[in-house]
Parts: sequence; C-alpha cells; structure tokens
Amino acid sequence: MMTLTQNEIALERAFQALNRLLSHKTDSLFAFVLEASPYVTEADAERLQCVQRLAQEHQEQAQALTRLILEMDGVPNPLGHDIGVADMNYLSLRFLTGPLIEYQEHVLSEEREALGPLAHLAPRAAFPAARRLVEEIIEADERGLEKLKSLQGPHPSPPRKPQQAS
Repeated sequence: MMTLTQNEIALERAFQALNRLLSHKTDSLFAFVLEASPYVTEADAERLQCVQRLAQEHQEQAQALTRLILEMDGVPNPLGHDIGVADMNYLSLRFLTGPLIEYQEHVLSEEREALGPLAHLAPRAAFPAARRLVEEIIEADERGLEKLKSLQGPHPSPPRKPQQAS
C-alpha cells in the first residue's frame, strides 16, 4: 500500500483548488451570457461592455491557470457548468446583472478558499507563482464585481396579475 506524504496531499489539494478555479474561468458565466443572445437596449451599452470585458478577463485567467497547473506538473481538468445556466438564454442583460453579481461573488469566495491549499505547499519554483496568480485574479475579480454592482440599477418589475372584482 502506498502512503502519500503531507506534501503530496497538499499538492493534490492545491490542484483540486486550482482546477475548481479553472472550471469557473473556462466556462465563465459571463461568456455564456454573451453567447446566449441577451436582450440589450441602448441603455445597456456600458453594462454590455463590462460583461464583455469580464468574459475576456476570465478567458485570459483560464489560460494563465492552465499554464500554472502544467508548470506545477499537474493536469488541467476543468468541469462544465451546471445545466441550470441554460435558463439564462435570451433574457435581458439588465435582469442578468443580479445573477452575474451572485456568480462573481461565488467565484471570489472559491478563489479566496483556494489560497488555503496553496499556503501548505512545500517551497518549489512554481508554487509562489501560484499564490501570486490567484491573488492577482482575486484583485481583478473584485474590481469587476464593483463595476458590475455600480451598473446594477433597479430590476424590472414582473407584471402584476389583474385582480378580479369581488
């Protein structure tokens, strides 16, 4: 029976954390929303630019995470989206801003959690770079979240059902 060392266990946990982040970046909800043909008005121009920029940043972050995992002698293994994202096709970009904010908050939470496993790695050339990369991604995603929140505005109200006279 083979027993793993503490460093091997820490490395495996680090790869799991990095691959979770890679999943969020590879299959970014921002990119999915853009591909799903959201309804965009002229008033949504700045909101659309923000979503496009965040989708591009996530793609670049996915590439950086993939390179890092390979440099650490790991295997990049992103998972796909939850099937529920298909419910976001053709919706108003203004309406989707709330779910995108929730998504970005969730991704940031996982990014912060990923710092824990990275802190337990024995020193090796690529490992300090791993922590720095995740910290840079967190900073970029925090800026993106703040921009999204500044563009949120009021949600459109759902139509009211007519009341019947008694």
